[in-house]
Amino acid sequence: MAWIQNFVIPYEVPLFESLSRERDIDLRVYFLAARYRSRPWLTKQDAGYRHDILAGPTIELNGVMVSFNPTIVRRLLRSRPDVLVLSGGYQHLTTQLALVLAKVLEIPTVYRSDEFERIPSRRGPLIGLRNLIENATISSSDTVICPGLRAANYNVARGKKREAIFISPYTTEDDGFFIATTRRFRTEIQQCRKELGVPHENVLLYVGALSREKGILSLIEAFRSVLLEFPDTALVLAGKGPLEDALKVTAKMDLAQHLFLPGFIQGETKAKFYSIATVFVLPTQRDLWGIVVNEAMLSGLPVVTTVSAGASEMVINGASGLVLEEGTPANLAGAMKQLLTDEVLAAKMGARGREYAIREYNLTRRTQAVLAAMRHATGGK
Repeated sequence: MAWIQNFVIPYEVPLFESLSRERDIDLRVYFLAARYRSRPWLTKQDAGYRHDILAGPTIELNGVMVSFNPTIVRRLLRSRPDVLVLSGGYQHLTTQLALVLAKVLEIPTVYRSDEFERIPSRRGPLIGLRNLIENATISSSDTVICPGLRAANYNVARGKKREAIFISPYTTEDDGFFIATTRRFRTEIQQCRKELGVPHENVLLYVGALSREKGILSLIEAFRSVLLEFPDTALVLAGKGPLEDALKVTAKMDLAQHLFLPGFIQGETKAKFYSIATVFVLPTQRDLWGIVVNEAMLSGLPVVTTVSAGASEMVINGASGLVLEEGTPANLAGAMKQLLTDEVLAAKMGARGREYAIREYNLTRRTQAVLAAMRHATGGK
């Protein structure tokens, strides 16, 4: 199995290691880039799977990363894999080159598609071409892997037969880590609050890019409303992005002592923030998935998010969190106030969410779906 991936993503590593442990699978992953500047993730170096980082440029076009790695031709010609998986976006020249070569060599292909209809239509002179390329990629692939039902329906609408679509749910970099460490840190919550410098009784947590499309400005406005009723509340915005400098000014002025900007977080530091949080909020206007929702649910937190996040389908509205049609300041404030008012409800939502994430969004289901897609593409080989 040859797998083409846009760049080294921590939460993809467990899948690659799981596939590599399968007795009949000989996997090699080809990364188009080591990392993106906008995603400063740290990934373990002792990966338990074979991989190569291909030489070639990666550039940003109209907010979209595009890679071109011509050496993929030599790699595929030499290895002649039984199946080729294309993951990380149809826009990469390398992906399209590999897809054409696979057709010439009669190599079955599996395409990973995360798009869903709620994503706002992008505008620009190249949108027609991009739609054409995406539809061609979907139709040319033998099978499609999707993270959820909404993405599956998106591909059906583009002509893919449902029996050729397999749902492989996203999982975190280490599900067990979030489950175990947050349980442990909650027994040391006062110490964690002291270490993190967030002493407040209520903590609203956001993890992700500090950008407009993530709904940060609406969240700030909603938080001001929350403070009027719940003054002992902190808002933690963990991440980096174009709004960072402006938010630092806000944190020193009218939201001083209430708005915290710890920057990019990982590992135990991230787990400690999840442990001291009361509610997790992802007010995004556009997110193909949102792996932080997995992390929050595994950490036992009630989630407030919008239908514009692919991961919103993880959240059972009213049972494990609140899913909003739009992330307006009024909607966000209402949802956060509801959960801060009813601590029992918030705790029940967090517990239900954790159980659901463990049962439905686990590495075994993720791996088995990929294997099923591969077998379907290869005719059961």
